[in-house]
Amino acid sequence: MLIWPPNGAITSAVLPETVANLDDLAQRAEAFGCGVEFAKFLDRLQRRWAGKTDDATFPIAVLFGVRRPFRLIGRASTIELLLD
Repeated sequence: MLIWPPNGAITSAVLPETVANLDDLAQRAEAFGCGVEFAKFLDRLQRRWAGKTDDATFPIAVLFGVRRPFRLIGRASTIELLLD
């Protein structure tokens, strides 16, 4: 799932890779200005899987599109894609 801030917010903080669980991921989304969008994604996912009875597990990748206050090294873009 690709998630980005709805208002073009700029994030200058560089955060360590310390996400270990869903709560950490929600906090990281908030730090990137994507908290509301991430919460909507989780809500849709929970509603879609509410009636499932299968105990199977599967990975879900969450990719944040973070706008930086400067162009990335070697790139013409200010958007950094972060997989947490």
